[in-house]
Amino acid sequence: MTVARRLVPLTVALFAGRLAGAFIAFVTQALIARSWSAATLGEYLFLLASINVAATLMPLGFQVVGGYFAAEYRAARSRRSLRAYLGQSYLQIVAVIAILAAFLAVARFWAAPTNTLRDFGLPCLLMAAATAFIYVNGAVLVGLKHPVAGLFADTLLRPLLAIAAFFAVACFAGMAQPLIPLMWIVAIGYAGIALCQMLLTHRAIRTVGDEAPPAPTMRGRWWRFALPWTVIALATDFFFDIDLLLLGHMMNREELAVFGVCARICSLLGFGVATAYTVMMPDILESAVHRNEGDFLRRLADTNLVATGFAIALTACMFLTGPLLALMFGSRFADAGFPLGIMSLAFVIRAAFGPASLVLSFYDRPYAGVPAAVLGLVSLLIADAILVPAFGLIGAAWGATIATGLWCVTLWLTALRNLKIDVSVLPRLQTILCGA
Repeated sequence: MTVARRLVPLTVALFAGRLAGAFIAFVTQALIARSWSAATLGEYLFLLASINVAATLMPLGFQVVGGYFAAEYRAARSRRSLRAYLGQSYLQIVAVIAILAAFLAVARFWAAPTNTLRDFGLPCLLMAAATAFIYVNGAVLVGLKHPVAGLFADTLLRPLLAIAAFFAVACFAGMAQPLIPLMWIVAIGYAGIALCQMLLTHRAIRTVGDEAPPAPTMRGRWWRFALPWTVIALATDFFFDIDLLLLGHMMNREELAVFGVCARICSLLGFGVATAYTVMMPDILESAVHRNEGDFLRRLADTNLVATGFAIALTACMFLTGPLLALMFGSRFADAGFPLGIMSLAFVIRAAFGPASLVLSFYDRPYAGVPAAVLGLVSLLIADAILVPAFGLIGAAWGATIATGLWCVTLWLTALRNLKIDVSVLPRLQTILCGA
């Protein structure tokens, strides 16, 4: 009971912080669209997508499994192993930063005076580097039981920094390119936040015991766990960011802004759907640990049913209220309602076919999910290339939904074939129909 009393308010605080951060980011983007222009918002969303994708690639998946290894080494009282893991993560980030910096240095000589790479390359690289370090340090802090310090930098402090930078730049009216100083302010501020979090991380590591020596095979384990999650994380958490980067070469910035607004609203939807899994996943995994397959399948099926029902309800709300939400960004976004409803269908598909990636990883089959993730990204590229030139924004919305469907179905079939477990909502629906 003591554990429950401690965890419930902490969980509520973390969810509230994430929702508050998402709302602040939503307001910031609406302010950019209304105060500057829809094209400026499109450019801003394109830059954010570039930063998120670069930051995800820099640690090569080590940020995804960092919490797992931090918890393992804390329990084993192996501080040197944890320091080695963190050092390896930092080394990979620095190596990728050096490669990108060299590319920027060369590209600036050939960039046009108003080229995006020339204007925003350096602040975006600085912000991507800060984000990558925050991903890694945040995961380690969560594994060391400091979730607030681990999660709030990205979920709350970054949106607060962005809206503060907007108001700072807005004080100087008539600026020709307000996005340039805004990105510099956010990048420098976020680098400062990353440095503070890094200090907190190393302070937390000092509390870990130092009794167990590092295992000689630990680096192989790191790579085996981390590498597949590089692709899986891109195909799941940053699916819409990759889509924005693809569409940035097919749409003008105003159209891209409309799609980006739909994507951000859908991200809020995804957070709501993920809540069901976040609440129930500890019980699901506990059943799996105890090899209670019947209880495991029942809990998984019940959670899928709740998540799917929630996703259907939210999708219906998006078809009804989507145009009103989009109009917060200005009259240019009046046509966003129907595409928003189409894109919301993707979360119904994801909920219906269940958390296959997580279940595969738990059963030590993380690589099995990589082909499905690659198929999803390739199908997204093909769908955009075919549908966007012909149907514009509607085509982009259908392309994202179709790619999500192919990825989820393939991942579900992979789990069914490898584990003989149906992670979808279908078993629960069959039980309900048979009972009726």
